[in-house]
Amino acid sequence: MRVYGSREAAAQAIQDAVDAAFQAGELTPNARGVFEATLDVGGNEVTVRGVILDGTAVVGSAWIVI
Repeated sequence: MRVYGSREAAAQAIQDAVDAAFQAGELTPNARGVFEATLDVGGNEVTVRGVILDGTAVVGSAWIVI
């Protein structure tokens, strides 16, 4: 969050990274549409879990391992 200045900006950066990974075909959902991926967001490895809903990647949770 420090890199982006606010929670909203950090959340948008995560969503942007997820959208880019989805467009590149890098997200692999399971049979229920749930995906989990580790993505680079602002130089940090962020693990993201979410679902593919109506052709859109929706973030459910995101975290970093410290």
